[in-house]
Amino acid sequence: MEEYDFVQTIYHADFAENNSNFIDNNVLLSSREDGNWCGRGMYFWDNLSNARYWQNKKKKHSNRDVTISQASLRCYGTEILDLTDDDSAKALYRAAVHYKSKIGFDVDLCKLGAVINFVHQALIDDQQKAFSVVKLAGVYGRNKEENLIESYERAYDKGRKSPHATSRLKIIYSVRHEGLLFSQCLYHS
Repeated sequence: MEEYDFVQTIYHADFAENNSNFIDNNVLLSSREDGNWCGRGMYFWDNLSNARYWQNKKKKHSNRDVTISQASLRCYGTEILDLTDDDSAKALYRAAVHYKSKIGFDVDLCKLGAVINFVHQALIDDQQKAFSVVKLAGVYGRNKEENLIESYERAYDKGRKSPHATSRLKIIYSVRHEGLLFSQCLYHS
């Protein structure tokens, strides 16, 4: 068995038929996103409560059954474009500027998903090692239900601007290759 240096349990909320296809047929449910998120790939949350949040959000806008699948992401750290890391984010920007001038393609540097997709393809075309996973943090509104971190943050916000704990950041993974996903199953609560 291959040993990876990065292993993470991840969760995907989607319509029941899509999750069944992912689990039963190992079909990657790839987004074609090129706006403000992770670009192409299948999107996962790093914890169950974030997946439940997305499940409830999808249920509100559809009368279809929405389920949560679970998988194990296993890869090498070098395969991850980690945009929670400032150095990686700067490197992505530099690569986008470099390939934009080299290729002459006018990618909108204000659309993160488009930049990620552009750099990924440019690396492949340039016969360079491209990332297989994108990791980023999304900012979501405050929780409606009170919890310790939210209470702390509300108290902290009253005038202080230095770093503090928050539960508003949510970690999202976009996986571009199904070969990195193992032990897919439907999560039963």
